[in-house]
Amino acid sequence: MKEREKQPATPTDLNYHYYGKNRYDKDIVSAIPFHREIHESILKELRRRFRPDQAIRVLELGVGTGLTASLIRAAFPNAEFEVVDFSSTMLAHAKKRLGTKKITYRLGDFSKILFHSPCDAVIAVIGIHHLSHSGKRHLFEKIARLLKPGGIFLFGDLMTCADEKNAAENSALHYHHLVEHTTTRAMLRDWAHHHMFLNNLATVENQEKWLRDAGCTVKRLFSKWNTVLLLATKQ
Repeated sequence: MKEREKQPATPTDLNYHYYGKNRYDKDIVSAIPFHREIHESILKELRRRFRPDQAIRVLELGVGTGLTASLIRAAFPNAEFEVVDFSSTMLAHAKKRLGTKKITYRLGDFSKILFHSPCDAVIAVIGIHHLSHSGKRHLFEKIARLLKPGGIFLFGDLMTCADEKNAAENSALHYHHLVEHTTTRAMLRDWAHHHMFLNNLATVENQEKWLRDAGCTVKRLFSKWNTVLLLATKQ
């Protein structure tokens, strides 16, 4: 399947400036198919690898309102976080939710920021699909360099697939989900526009290859329609 390149979306494109925390959390859980399921899988994998009292170092790319980080912190109260978002609105929401203890906030584009501290786990949920495909490849290389040996990258996102008929069916099911689960006409227009014109989905097959090329082993922990959770482990 030939992949289309798009310019990366900006916070203004994504309407982050007018989202309150509660509204955004409600909307994204409703609009993204299997949002809860990929979070359940993320926590299951983290619990499988790390002790609950362990002071793991976690980098989250695209923290949003802090929803994912709050779930991880509840399971690993001694974890140290570094979290990034390119939206000042989202980062302000995350600070209100997560506070300032054992956490560092960074405002900016995670594809361009230089990170230095080795990580036990890098987390990215529904954010990397906005990058160009070359940007995704470069980011995966950067993540692999950050991970400690045996460290993991949990990558939950919207992805397409190499088979064009399967890709078309998955996209149709995604739009059907939006029609069924968005609560207002305005929300449907926003999220359908987002998916059609702002998302830049790469195939799961290519992204698995890019992660392997970066020096990781790769496993699919969840895959249904366009929603995929990949586990990449630093070799």
